[in-house]
Amino acid sequence: TLQAADLMAAALHQHDFSIESDGDYMATLRYLQALEALPWRFFWDSVDYEVLEYPQSIVRLKLYTLSLSEDWIGV
Repeated sequence: TLQAADLMAAALHQHDFSIESDGDYMATLRYLQALEALPWRFFWDSVDYEVLEYPQSIVRLKLYTLSLSEDWIGV
């Protein structure tokens, strides 16, 4: 028989998304701190930080959320 935790895990849906931004290191750090301070919870899949020409860089984030809804943001 399925336990309550098994039922909950079966009902969870993962919603992946990517964010790309550019700026210097401190701007990137402030953005990541603001993202983590949001009331919504994101799970980090990967972070790619590439210096284009010092001090400018580009950061690519792959994140995801979990929800009980199969729809992405109520679509």
